[in-house]
Amino acid sequence: MSIVTNADATVFAPGLTPDHEAGRTPWPLPWGRRLAVSLLVHAPSYRDVVPADAVTPSAMQGGVGRDTSEPRHGQVARLSQWDFGLTVGLWRLLDIAERAGVPAAVALDADGVTTRPGLAQQAAVRAGEVVARGRAANILLHPGMTEEQERDYLTGSREAVAEAAGRPVGGWFSPERAQTPRTTALLTASGFSWFGDWPVDERPLRLGEDGAGLTAVPFRLETEDMFAL
Repeated sequence: MSIVTNADATVFAPGLTPDHEAGRTPWPLPWGRRLAVSLLVHAPSYRDVVPADAVTPSAMQGGVGRDTSEPRHGQVARLSQWDFGLTVGLWRLLDIAERAGVPAAVALDADGVTTRPGLAQQAAVRAGEVVARGRAANILLHPGMTEEQERDYLTGSREAVAEAAGRPVGGWFSPERAQTPRTTALLTASGFSWFGDWPVDERPLRLGEDGAGLTAVPFRLETEDMFAL
């Protein structure tokens, strides 16, 4: 969840990529309110068997016990946390958001919407927006990809989620916030309007240069359950 304060003030819009310094120009916040809250509920799937060429996380927080290594193949006790999230946890969080009157977005990945029929359609009914979240929680973007492979990853994920949800998808959140130096340019070229990977500020930042037309919506690390756990 990202809390945005002083919504009548100026927000700065850097033209930057992860490895470049920011050049700042003013961008006024449009909401006309002094407090804005954005809630993004992650509903990723975990692929027990990944492709041979996939890059996977070295650690994954949460789960059973204190072990943060990636679950071993067939380790049901730890793998079941992902199934709980998709079958129970997601809907409980959406219930809380509805009772609080807070619109929520739901981030889904291609593997989850493909292997769990009905997940995306139900989420689309309950959520204000459906967001693409890659192929699976443990299949990451990485610098070893070619530009074509990365573009296929982004567009393939978006198309799978949009088709399953029956709604257009304009937002992106990478598994484990993993990106390459060209990700923002490819997101822009692929038609995404915003992404949530950078906890770079307390307010949205509109990118320039190769990312022109793309907005970074900050989701604070401190409010993610993986850090709390």
